Amino acid sequence: MNHIPFFKKKKVEGLSNKIIIQLRNEYVVLVSETSRQIRANDHHGNAMKEFADNRISTSKYNLITFLPKNLFEQFRRLANAYFLFIMCLQFIPQISSLTPGTSIAPLAVVLSLTAIKDAIDDIRRHRSDRQINNRETKTVVGHELVTRKWKEIKVGDIVRLENNESITADIVLISTSEPNGLCFIETAELDGETNLKIRQALDETCNLEDHIDQLSNFDGEIECEAPNNKLGRFEGNLIWKGKKFQLKNDNILLRGARLKNTQWAFVVCYAGQDTKIMKNSGKAKFKRTKIDHLLNRIILGIFLFLLIMCTIMTICSGFWESFVGYHFRIYIPWETYLSSNQQFGALEISLLTFLSYVIILHTVVPISLYVSIEIIRLIQSKLIDWDNKMYYEPTNVQAQARITTLNEELGQIQYIFSDKTGTLTQNIMTFNKCSIRGKLYGYVIDEAGNEIQDLEKLKPIEFEEKNNDFEWYDKKLLDAIEQNDKDVYNFFTLLSLCHTVMSEEKNGKIIYQAQSPDDNALVSASRTFGFTFMGRTESSITVRFGNKEETYDLLEILDFDNDRKRMSVIVKKHGKIILYCKGADFKIKECLDPSEKKIMAVTNEHLYKLATDGLRTLGLAYKELSESDYNRWTQKLHAA
Repeated sequence: MNHIPFFKKKKVEGLSNKIIIQLRNEYVVLVSETSRQIRANDHHGNAMKEFADNRISTSKYNLITFLPKNLFEQFRRLANAYFLFIMCLQFIPQISSLTPGTSIAPLAVVLSLTAIKDAIDDIRRHRSDRQINNRETKTVVGHELVTRKWKEIKVGDIVRLENNESITADIVLISTSEPNGLCFIETAELDGETNLKIRQALDETCNLEDHIDQLSNFDGEIECEAPNNKLGRFEGNLIWKGKKFQLKNDNILLRGARLKNTQWAFVVCYAGQDTKIMKNSGKAKFKRTKIDHLLNRIILGIFLFLLIMCTIMTICSGFWESFVGYHFRIYIPWETYLSSNQQFGALEISLLTFLSYVIILHTVVPISLYVSIEIIRLIQSKLIDWDNKMYYEPTNVQAQARITTLNEELGQIQYIFSDKTGTLTQNIMTFNKCSIRGKLYGYVIDEAGNEIQDLEKLKPIEFEEKNNDFEWYDKKLLDAIEQNDKDVYNFFTLLSLCHTVMSEEKNGKIIYQAQSPDDNALVSASRTFGFTFMGRTESSITVRFGNKEETYDLLEILDFDNDRKRMSVIVKKHGKIILYCKGADFKIKECLDPSEKKIMAVTNEHLYKLATDGLRTLGLAYKELSESDYNRWTQKLHAA
């Protein structure tokens, strides 16, 4: 905090990224955080900068703030504020004919039930926070790995992540168990996508691998932007050994993601509680349903009706006291605090009568309705928890109502905004039909030459490689495989090689992890037909065709992107260099040789038929390259 005299006002106004506050005759300049500098393994230096720790809190209350905050939220409901007003009026003996207990008891019941329900919801949040904060991970301390809880992780710590482990904080990737510092993450908790995404460490740091001595001596300094809520962007630099290396979003792992298909990864924590997922979540808010808003409007209408009735009766009382009641003072004298003047005394009596009628008629607002609604919500939330029909067996997950105030909002959908398939659906794809060099497979024809529409009446073909999620009925494709059809062989070879799928062996069975459901469906179907993808390294792909295992030299991978709308691999086998490509059918058409026009005309008819059946289509193609063509193209690629 800097104190700047009043006469430096013009200079202060020119400053950027600062909050200027005038106190008496001075300006106080509070510098906001626009960037962050962190040094790995420098616990003392990072502690001096007072970065937030890694402890999270999503709860709304604690023991001290529960009562005032909860009562404040509850009295924002008009009915509660109304009954509080009535209760205050009942403490005035001049206007109340009822004891205050008639309002205190029901209001206390309503407030207590709601407070208990809110307390239960917040206790669940505290338990969830405690469970997350007490998760354990391994950090580099000195020259050894030490197990620590998540809440004890500090900015600048080097953390070791294991396969399938949730990511501790927003972290910069240093090294992994995979070649070139690659790793795969699942971001379902961040963006809802279960497809794997690739992240990569810098070439300069991936050589550190899992050498604890070198990692404990790593003193790289990270300069990066201040914590923000933008999930798709990161800007920063790593300064190490006197050199500066640019950090991008591909070098960052965000809290909420999960490490997949990577045995281990070492990372530097750069933001604790200020993670992007926490920046996006915000503070827990008191949520109100449409029924709450509707009841507020109804209560407001009833209250206006009550005011109109009380006003009419007040006017009538004023007239009666002025012209009739005033003459009965001999028998029923007015109270001593009233004016003896006829007009003023009648006016005072009518005003007191107004408040008396408000108390007498306050029951037109049904407080029992709120008691019933709160009890019904609590019971409904328990029925959701106990409903066996809402149990998901594959993951052994039972439905859980995390908050009891939003039950009636379930299913009340007015608008749907969706970017693509998979956001609102499971996005599970299967291999259904294919067209190979003008021959269509997947449709079953009866003896009369007609297509059989209802395939469920037929028995699916049994394969040696069992796949419970895949069913096939057309024997023509299996016959073509048995006859060693060259086109069919090339088709399944392409499916086995042209992808970015990673394989992992569990319990003697190969499990595939793919970035997209398309790749997973195609590679799994290829395995079912006997063309099995076994695994990959940085420079090779291993497949098994039948009982024969083959290894292809992997020369290049051109990943899928939105501009090319296709992906390609270039492999080498027995001295032949082959380009395999798959992608959007219209993009593949543009790349075909003019000699393929006849085949393309037949294939277009097949594409139309498949699209009419509601199937998603994909184009496949390959080309054999000469050594000179490949070398010339490689030079252009590396130059680019």
